[in-house]
Amino acid sequence: MKKVLAMAVGLLALTLTTTSNAQVTQVGGGSGVANSTPYVVTNIIALTDHAELVGLVFKDVNGVLVNFSAAASANSNQPYYFYPYTNSVKTLEGIMAIVTNSYVSLPVVSTNGQISVSVQFYNSSDGDLVLGYTAPPVGQSSPSMLFEGYNSGTPQMSQYGQWVLPDYAEQVQMRLSGNIFVYDTNVVSAHLVYTNSAGQWMSMDLPVNYLQGFTFPPDWAGQGILVLGTYRFVGNNVYYDQHAYDLSNGAKEVPITYVLVRALLEGSDDFSSFADTTNLVVQLYTYQDGTGMTFGKVPLLMTTFSKTMLFDLGVFDQLGNYATSFIIEDEATNVRTTVNVPSGNQSVNVMLPKGVYHIIPKGMNIQPSWKYSYYYGEKG
Repeated sequence: MKKVLAMAVGLLALTLTTTSNAQVTQVGGGSGVANSTPYVVTNIIALTDHAELVGLVFKDVNGVLVNFSAAASANSNQPYYFYPYTNSVKTLEGIMAIVTNSYVSLPVVSTNGQISVSVQFYNSSDGDLVLGYTAPPVGQSSPSMLFEGYNSGTPQMSQYGQWVLPDYAEQVQMRLSGNIFVYDTNVVSAHLVYTNSAGQWMSMDLPVNYLQGFTFPPDWAGQGILVLGTYRFVGNNVYYDQHAYDLSNGAKEVPITYVLVRALLEGSDDFSSFADTTNLVVQLYTYQDGTGMTFGKVPLLMTTFSKTMLFDLGVFDQLGNYATSFIIEDEATNVRTTVNVPSGNQSVNVMLPKGVYHIIPKGMNIQPSWKYSYYYGEKG
């Protein structure tokens, strides 16, 4: 269909043509960005199905804000228009009948600049209220942006000799906007637990307005388990409750199971710990590259003796490397003593009195793993 307005370069007047009988308010001239509050629901049942949630929100659409923006605009202000939509039966086609047949002529100094189109659906039919030109009545919040969409493109010459935006660049897909606010005067914490495509459990905290409600991401509707922490007020007493609701099963409450756990600590390739042992010998895992360089870790040894002990001390690997000496530090006094391994041996006998000791192996030419490489250059 031929566009009825020519988008001529350098056009000074800003015009709007519409084939609809609906009232259209030009509120343009500024940014076209409104103050918006999240859409409010009062029951978590609304979060149990994405399609149901979309339908619930769509029923509250009462106004449409359309923004136009040209990167190479000849004007400092960009046009935007507000369309009331108060039909009792809401359809996307009904909104399109108001919006789609309206054409705007944008003056630009270059047709190589991007032109953007953005659309927002609001739960208010008052354009001044949506844009913040008037304040909401006392006790009421600002309008909520319910859906939003965006697209852009570069103008092209039509077959009728007009500069137009291609149809594909004008097609705006509308999606739920922002988050849903769930009104709950007892809530103090909100947590969503869910599984990803690999079946791994994940979770995230949800923003909470203390004793007012929490914010929920609409794309998670019907997914995961919602865990709410609430206060229960009984007389002068306050009790904390925690409940979990399966959003994929009609918000049915599911049990919270307590698992008794503890941390059992043990040594690693960074350190090895011993107590009252006569055999303090450690074998390391090491590996070599093509140049014969050895990689791995030399650990710190820790030992505790409840009495004077004679023990065998040694550190070696499977490649024939071994510690040739040890620095023994008494942790009570910080006094250090060096003990050498006899030539031809891989360990040495040591006697230490009661105490706690840190032992540092020396003489092993082992490089850190991050130096290892699969690739070697040719020798010159």
